[in-house]
Amino acid sequence: MSYARTLPAYTTNQWQNPKGYNILLEGDSWADIPVFTSNLGWSLALALKDKINLCNISHSGDLMDELIQGPQWRRLKKAIGNRNYKFDLLILSLTAMTYY
Repeated sequence: MSYARTLPAYTTNQWQNPKGYNILLEGDSWADIPVFTSNLGWSLALALKDKINLCNISHSGDLMDELIQGPQWRRLKKAIGNRNYKFDLLILSLTAMTYY
């Protein structure tokens, strides 16, 4: 199974599994709850095993408006804007809520 929580670990997985479909997952708790429970990233990795290289950069509590600014935006921009990180699919799983 090719599952990474950091971009450097993802690069290693990509090198070890060059035929895998490359997926970047950014999201909230649906993608980031602990590994031993059901979540989107872990479920994909278990179901598709060596068919994918999954990089999960999600964090519980991420909101849509936080993704377009600040550190979360910089993390996503670094992942999708760098030639060293190649992705075939970007999955966003976010709560579109703003608290005032």
